[in-house]
Amino acid sequence: MLPNVSVFDDTHPTGYNIDLEKGQALGRGINNTYIDNNIPNIVWVLDTNKMKTINSRMIGGGWAEITFMEGLTLRTQGGMDYSSLSDFRYRDPASGDGFESGDIYDCRVTKIN
Repeated sequence: MLPNVSVFDDTHPTGYNIDLEKGQALGRGINNTYIDNNIPNIVWVLDTNKMKTINSRMIGGGWAEITFMEGLTLRTQGGMDYSSLSDFRYRDPASGDGFESGDIYDCRVTKIN
């Protein structure tokens, strides 16, 4: 946050200090113009945007062996590598990263080797 700009603003509908003209940017506070580079109110971003990732992995293996007679043995073996990834991201469209467009990303990937 800029040192002369408050995080919260009771006059804004969200309660956060967000510029009324450039909704993706931090509110002006006592400044005469908006904050350059569309710097968002990071407290708004942290409070409203949601990100969650779950990663699971299972690795296993086994073998079997049969001896038919001395000197003749059959052996088989196998292994498994199971990976699962679930990724969810939500960006609030009112301000910050998701301004105007919003962003919901939900991805699930499963791989078995």
